[in-house]
Amino acid sequence: MGSNEKKKIPQPDMKVLYMLSGGKCAKCKKPLFITKANGNVSNLSEMAHIRGEKPDAARYDDSMTDEERQSYANLMAMCPRCHKEIDDDEQKYTVEILNEMKEEHEQTIRQMLTSSINNVTSEELALTIKFLSKSCNQSMSGEDYTIIAPSEKIYKNNLSPYIANMITMGLAIFPLIKDYINKQSNIDFNFAKNLKECFIEKYLELRRQDIDSNTIFVELWDFAKNGKTDNKSVAAALSVVSYFFLECDIFEK
Repeated sequence: MGSNEKKKIPQPDMKVLYMLSGGKCAKCKKPLFITKANGNVSNLSEMAHIRGEKPDAARYDDSMTDEERQSYANLMAMCPRCHKEIDDDEQKYTVEILNEMKEEHEQTIRQMLTSSINNVTSEELALTIKFLSKSCNQSMSGEDYTIIAPSEKIYKNNLSPYIANMITMGLAIFPLIKDYINKQSNIDFNFAKNLKECFIEKYLELRRQDIDSNTIFVELWDFAKNGKTDNKSVAAALSVVSYFFLECDIFEK
């Protein structure tokens, strides 16, 4: 890479940032995605660097590598106005202030998800599960994945405390999801088996890519919400993915 060539932010890091920021600006809290009259979604966000991207940028730290500068840990999802504001006044918006702002924002999103999960109904679950059940070819690889305890899966896959917390939140309505799937299985005997195979298929597709387990979980969550951005749909998707994390033979033994 030439010295003047800008290193791109990895797509997995951007995906994780969007999901964990709730699609809202970390500073003003306004939505970063808007739905236009024609139904298309516009992305208004910018990737703001906590420690500057270039030597002449605000809060630049020459001890960082390019990979560290462009990683999730050094990024905040912001609207253009707030991005400019923090970079125009680095005396006010220090690294410490921005890290605190990011953590508080993500904590707010966690609280919002907890509230939304507790209000998820069978209607939201039905939409998420119906999408998953129709999204695969149902051709399994034949690989052996043994079901193990969630805590052991989290440890063996080096899942971050943040993702572990998300899984715990999602499992809050485990009985509701299990009851829904059991009722569907009374109508279609193979429903649970086919649904599980669809989910494992998507997991294996992601596992073949050069991404870590944290990103795989977020990708599965993003996949399950099927483009929806309302709180209940996002919460339902998280809960369904957490359910399959517990029930399916996915992630490493």
